[in-house]
Amino acid sequence: MNDNKLKVGIAGYGIVGKLRHKHIDNRTDMLVVSVCDRNLRGISSINRGTIRCYDNYKSMLDDSSLDVLFVCMTNDIVSEVTIAGLQAGFHVFCEKPPGRYVSDIENVIKIEKEHPDLKLMYGFNHRYHDSVQEVIRILESNELGGLINLRGVYGKSKLVTLL
Repeated sequence: MNDNKLKVGIAGYGIVGKLRHKHIDNRTDMLVVSVCDRNLRGISSINRGTIRCYDNYKSMLDDSSLDVLFVCMTNDIVSEVTIAGLQAGFHVFCEKPPGRYVSDIENVIKIEKEHPDLKLMYGFNHRYHDSVQEVIRILESNELGGLINLRGVYGKSKLVTLL
């Protein structure tokens, strides 16, 4: 029965939003009920009969049936959408980063403190990747001595060949 499931809205239905949807569908305690994306053609693969589709997050946030908002939008707007979700009374899971500027993050923290009954979480999932875990292990073991400086390259960097 769907009544016991948390009703989820996904703001931003690109690659990450669709991936989050797939993982939510594998859970027994959550159900995606709405998605939004400025390009509705990108969400043609979902069942529009059971999932409401919006072309902007503000319209989706007017949907009072939501319990949780997943923010999978671009970095320039994540803090704004996170704040709007909290102010609408929803628990929020936001992809990293929390904002582009310290002021963005300070604004999110301010609003979060005004809603202590709501949960706010961020998707800093790379901390669990093997390479990051190995760096942490080496640092904590002190096998190379104390940390003086650290520089690393990690992520979706592409090898560039210069001609």
